[in-house]
Amino acid sequence: MDSVNALSFLLIGFASIAIVLRKQQKLQDIITFLLVIGSTLLMVKHLSPIESTNQIAMIVISFVALNFGLSRIESLKSRKWSFIVPVVSTFALLLVGNTTMTYAEYDFSFGQLPILLLPVFGALILPLAQLKAKLIGKWFSLNDATGIEKSVIILLIGLLAFIGMFFASGFGLFLITIGFSAQFFFQKTKDENALMSLLSLTLIHFFIQFVPTETVELTLGKTIEGVLIGAFSVYFVHAVYQTQKVVLTLISLVLSLFLIGGIIWLATQKADFGGMDAFVGVLVGSALIRITMHELPLSSALFALTVSVGLIVGPKTINKEEQAATKIEVNTGKSTSTQEEKPESPFDMKGLDISTIKGKYKLDEKSVQLNFQLGPKGGVTKGAFKAFSGKVEIGASIENSSFEINLPVNQLSTFNSMRDESLMAKEYFDVEKFPTMTFVSKKLITNDDAYELIGKFTMLGVSKEVKVQLKYVGNNETTSQPILVGKSSIDRTQFGMKPDSKEGNVVDFEFKIELVKN
Repeated sequence: MDSVNALSFLLIGFASIAIVLRKQQKLQDIITFLLVIGSTLLMVKHLSPIESTNQIAMIVISFVALNFGLSRIESLKSRKWSFIVPVVSTFALLLVGNTTMTYAEYDFSFGQLPILLLPVFGALILPLAQLKAKLIGKWFSLNDATGIEKSVIILLIGLLAFIGMFFASGFGLFLITIGFSAQFFFQKTKDENALMSLLSLTLIHFFIQFVPTETVELTLGKTIEGVLIGAFSVYFVHAVYQTQKVVLTLISLVLSLFLIGGIIWLATQKADFGGMDAFVGVLVGSALIRITMHELPLSSALFALTVSVGLIVGPKTINKEEQAATKIEVNTGKSTSTQEEKPESPFDMKGLDISTIKGKYKLDEKSVQLNFQLGPKGGVTKGAFKAFSGKVEIGASIENSSFEINLPVNQLSTFNSMRDESLMAKEYFDVEKFPTMTFVSKKLITNDDAYELIGKFTMLGVSKEVKVQLKYVGNNETTSQPILVGKSSIDRTQFGMKPDSKEGNVVDFEFKIELVKN
């Protein structure tokens, strides 16, 4: 589906370029209309329940189409009171009903007054800005109040964005945007840059799904990089367009898009180089610069093509192998958590009495999982051991239990073949000399509903004491094998590796093992 959306935005972008270069500005409203529809189809994807999304999409699109169609009636559009039409028509959104919907964990319904008023406020931004600019122009005897109008538009968008996101997260901002777009079609002097900026800021909440973390940190280098590249792309393309040289203009667009796609792709090589965090920055940077500009003929084209790049390259930054390997799932057949919701980590499950499974075991090598991660915020590297073995004995006295785990270094993966190859070299794991890591423990201490496993971890020929938090969380629903989960951390520099704060020195890991009777 994303490929269809990407192709749609790509074609709209090309059509917009043709319209601008052929100076057929009367057709530009059609491009804007199509971009609003395309953005709507993306935004409703995150709504739940899913069965309501088609209905909502159709009602929103019908609302925008109604205002687009009415704005084509010149006798209506020329009326001084025509700005009322988009405002009144927003109440058509009541057709959605009182169904409670969820967007980014925010619950809301169109029957709530604040939600219904968001598109109304969006439709009033331009008329209010024009009125304010006219009044200020008279007060200060200004011949041209265009700059005042622009500044008021920016202020109102900022205030309403906060209100919209307070009530319905990104969907609240989207509702403001569709109200603004409806009013946009009725305006004689159009501020397309403001609308494209609103759409850019709105779609941040769609593209955030491709970001590996829950939020995007503005303080990270890759995000700031994206913001400035977004600003650059707008200024650069506009500056080249003003030369009136078609070929150079097209080249500037291509270069900007390759640059944007490149910073997204860089995340596949190292997380803190770029990625969708940086692309979100691009949307922010381009929106902030675009909204301050009075003229930007290629605004729609650049927006459409930027979105298409995000849709094409964004999914490629998601490593499905990594996602599958680093997600630990425990199948005990029933929840052992005291919480109603499923715990995020198996270690959050309530621990059981491990003395009930006394005996000698070996690890079920088909079901073992051990994941790790290291690195600073925004540059975390994740990895896993694809296979490992070991034996466990739960003693008659818990304190006398023993664990022996063998981790083949060549089974370690960070899901990047080039990086994995370098990790096997002498500078890191020196796999030829030290082919195995081991953990041996003969001390198990009770700690609430968990246990503390104290043992020696050996890596690169160096042994250090490591404490592991361990829980027995139940038996596999299918095989009845006991399931143990645990977590701990080690400082890799204590085992002879060179410190590097950019790569990360402390390695956090968690694991799941299932036990088979010897």
